Amino acid sequence: MRRGYLALFTLAMIWGAAFLFIKLAVRDMSPGTLVLARAVFGAVTLGVIFAVRRQTPFPTGTRARLLPFLVMAIVGSLIPWVAIAFGEQSISSALASILNATTPLWTAVLAYWVTPTERPSGLNYLGVAIGFLGTGILIAPDLIGQPLRATTIGTLAVALAAAQSTASKDPELIDAQGFQRIVGQRKGQPLVIAFWATWCEPCRDEYPMLNELAKQYAPQGLKVVGVNMDQDGDLILMRRFLARYKPVFPNYRKKQGDEAAFPQTVMPGWNGSLPASFFYAKDGRLVSHLVGAGDRAAYEAQIKSLLAP
Repeated sequence: MRRGYLALFTLAMIWGAAFLFIKLAVRDMSPGTLVLARAVFGAVTLGVIFAVRRQTPFPTGTRARLLPFLVMAIVGSLIPWVAIAFGEQSISSALASILNATTPLWTAVLAYWVTPTERPSGLNYLGVAIGFLGTGILIAPDLIGQPLRATTIGTLAVALAAAQSTASKDPELIDAQGFQRIVGQRKGQPLVIAFWATWCEPCRDEYPMLNELAKQYAPQGLKVVGVNMDQDGDLILMRRFLARYKPVFPNYRKKQGDEAAFPQTVMPGWNGSLPASFFYAKDGRLVSHLVGAGDRAAYEAQIKSLLAP
């Protein structure tokens, strides 16, 4: 637990210090130059990491995902980075960091439209309203009386960056009924549902293989779905996992609770042990399963059986 708090404190210091360095940088360079420098430095750093690990930054299927990657880069990095650098030309780094901290508030607001099955409760929105009220108190001196001051424009630019940073979407939460809906929606197609978690070492070994099999057999009609079983406290690890492996198939996340009932909905007798994959025929029947570590041959045998006429 102490290591977790230490890691959180270190991360907060790194992220918080970034706004101070941006403030210092924009004194001597334009926002565009600063963003370019950040991007180049990040690319070089990643290039060195890939070289040391002897990995390619362009795995199979990269070309097919170039457009989504481009949109993600523009929405999640370019626009926020430019807006923050532009804003810090006229506001303090402290205020910029406070405004950027409203990202979770914007996430709750956008969740109403983006993830209708995970809409926050009334009490949650009360907390969001209090959060925005506090932010409003901080920026009110720059907004009242002189709405076109440079500090106001800078404040709004950083606020826009915070809202823009919510564009990344976590996997949809599902319960037992949600799981049944997933199976029902894909009736008429051979289906593999793989349950995984970041703490599960065999899951980490199998996931890239599942990604490859999903691409290999997609032309034959195979559908693959992932269901993450991590706890809410491991969201950051889950996001990093998905960002690393870039799955070509949709992923969901199990809601907390019903730890005993949920596995029984998937398959009576399953105790929730991971990894676990379940194979469904075109008529929606569960026809086979693999619980525990499995190799590629075992998975391909099950998949070929599903695809057989």
